[in-house]
Amino acid sequence: EGKDGEGKDGEGKDGEGQSGEGQSGEGSEGGQQQQQQQQEGVPARKRIQAAEEKMKEAKQKLEEAKRKESVKAQREAEEELKQAIAELEEILRQLREEEIERMLAQLAGRFRKMKEMQLKVYEDTLRLAKVPSDKRGDDYPIRANKLSVAEQKIVLEADRALTLLLEEGSSVAFPETVQQMRDDMEDVAIRLRDTKVGRLTQGLEEEIIQTLDELIAALEKAQQDMEEQQQQQQQ
Repeated sequence: EGKDGEGKDGEGKDGEGQSGEGQSGEGSEGGQQQQQQQQEGVPARKRIQAAEEKMKEAKQKLEEAKRKESVKAQREAEEELKQAIAELEEILRQLREEEIERMLAQLAGRFRKMKEMQLKVYEDTLRLAKVPSDKRGDDYPIRANKLSVAEQKIVLEADRALTLLLEEGSSVAFPETVQQMRDDMEDVAIRLRDTKVGRLTQGLEEEIIQTLDELIAALEKAQQDMEEQQQQQQQ
């Protein structure tokens, strides 16, 4: 508006276009960004305590205004209380978003680690399966058991992911899918322990890897959606 509209027609030169709308608007926006940055540097507990203190003070002012039967003071106190409540709600919303972001990042990192571990077991399973039956010596069951132990470690990672999901209690991510994948991992561990390295075991491992790919992609999409939503809220 500053260049195409009011600025060129004269209002901008007289002061309204540039100093009024342009600078004050930018100043307000800059002030909000500075305030937001300052708030981000303050521990969450202190931010909540400060907001609750504002609510307490506003309630006290409101009660005092009611006792004095001052309509003006009552309206001002009600507005202060309304603003304090809104501020507390905003802080809690931001903290909730930060909590979800951390959970998404933790899950994505854990699933990537699990995929790396599963790929290693899968490749070793294929390698072991290629050994001809007549050349499978005494160390063959030992090698298969080592793969079973490695698979069991991935099961533990899946258990940790499930714990994180259940503690979060969020629908962001699919505990049932993770539970089914975890059960498949358990089956693979048992089959490897029994030196069953054929197509059925390999197929289960392939399904686990595919599920991990899908979970990682879903988490990355959720992270991207949250970032876009936050950018829209800041505009």
